[in-house]
Amino acid sequence: MKKIFSALIISCAVCSFLLAGQWKFKGYLNEARKEFASVILNDGRVLVAGGYGVWWPGKLSSCEIYDPEAETWAITDSMNLRRTDFTLTRLTNGKILAVGGNCASASSEIYDPETDAISLNTGKVLIIGGDIENNYRGCEIYDPESESWTITGFCIFPKYSHTCVLLANGQVMAIGGDGPGARQKTEIYDPEAETWAEIDDLLKPRYDHTAHVINGNNVIAISGTDSMQIARSCFCSEKLLNGKIIAMGGIGQGSFDTSEIYDSGKWKMAEPLYSAYYNFSSEVLNDERVIVMMGCYEIYTWNYASVSELTGPEQGLAGEVITFSVTASDPDADSVSVRIDWGDGEISGWTELQLSPLQFEMSHTWDETGQYEIQVQSADHWHFINPQCHNSVSEWSEPFIITINPTSISIGPDPFVNPKAQISIHPNPFKTSTTISLSVPAHCKPITISIFNIKGQIIKTLVSNNSFVWNGKDEAGKNLASGVYFCRINSSGKFSTIQKIILLK
Repeated sequence: MKKIFSALIISCAVCSFLLAGQWKFKGYLNEARKEFASVILNDGRVLVAGGYGVWWPGKLSSCEIYDPEAETWAITDSMNLRRTDFTLTRLTNGKILAVGGNCASASSEIYDPETDAISLNTGKVLIIGGDIENNYRGCEIYDPESESWTITGFCIFPKYSHTCVLLANGQVMAIGGDGPGARQKTEIYDPEAETWAEIDDLLKPRYDHTAHVINGNNVIAISGTDSMQIARSCFCSEKLLNGKIIAMGGIGQGSFDTSEIYDSGKWKMAEPLYSAYYNFSSEVLNDERVIVMMGCYEIYTWNYASVSELTGPEQGLAGEVITFSVTASDPDADSVSVRIDWGDGEISGWTELQLSPLQFEMSHTWDETGQYEIQVQSADHWHFINPQCHNSVSEWSEPFIITINPTSISIGPDPFVNPKAQISIHPNPFKTSTTISLSVPAHCKPITISIFNIKGQIIKTLVSNNSFVWNGKDEAGKNLASGVYFCRINSSGKFSTIQKIILLK
């Protein structure tokens, strides 16, 4: 008996939010197939089953599993029956329910990925339409706990070559289909009352189409003859984490190896596929990439990693609060967050998300002297929706080295200040130059100014009466590294003082 229907797990739907991206050819399945079914297993692998042989025509019972991490296909146990145009549904216990299709009997069977075995019968699953003896209106519910099927309320209109979507409130919407008088009809199933209710008609007749929940609780029905860039049938579409929809392949003039994206109410062409696909299958992997499968397979990547950079002083004192600047940007203009590994066993928490590009200031204190390797990492906002999302978190940056020195250093006799002497250093911290201004009694002149590094070594000396501009260079004119420096101002026993200067590059 021929059964054409849809299957849905009755549970809460998760609304997810696609960017422009690219397809990459990955290789071949063990057996080329069409009109088959696929499903994501609990561990993220992909099971494909049955279908119709592409190179050796005939119905298939064979199954194989794709491992996204190893990028390999492996043969697994075959189904008990050869099936085409059927459904695979992942149950809440992780097992897979295969139902109906063009096979020898009205049957269902269970695949257990733990044991690699198929056994007849097993969250609840709603089967809608496809049964010729009930004019394609019959519906049943499968309960994996009791491993039993029960009849539920029949559809109002015949259902085959239709689509179904699970709404946020747990109800199910059935859309269009090729049943008599059903192409523009939509109806909603209430699992509690086990009844169907007719709602507004579609604007256009639809069958062999796809449908998705978008923008919360709205539903989009997609047919290849609509306002898409290319008319297509026997195609696939998927919705990704950013709410955009990608439609791929199918039968139609120039459609076999093309893809297009729906965004903000409009379709636009996307990067073409490597090969031609029709009557094929697609899935969204756990890392939010899209895989298409037929004889070969390809994967669509849409997210790109953000980049970040850290700058700041290369020297500091133990116990001192030291501030660093972190810049981050995302090629997709996504919001970005950063965190820092301070090199002393402490990693900061993620900052609040901000629009890219952005700049953060983050501070830290080291209690012990020594050298520390600081690294920064950035993440876009998809990482905080699905931590597995591809390219949503960057690698740790190259280490930034900071030297933490003792709090006290020796740079000469203890200072003493003449109460009539006034000294200012501005700007401080500085990047290119700073002015050391002096206002001292005449009998205190001339003034000797010495610049010391954190180790107490003199790197610049001069004599001045009023002011001096220091450009961050030593006596040889060499640019000095970012860090803490000390300015000792001395007047032949009349007064002496030490000021700290911070150089930032």
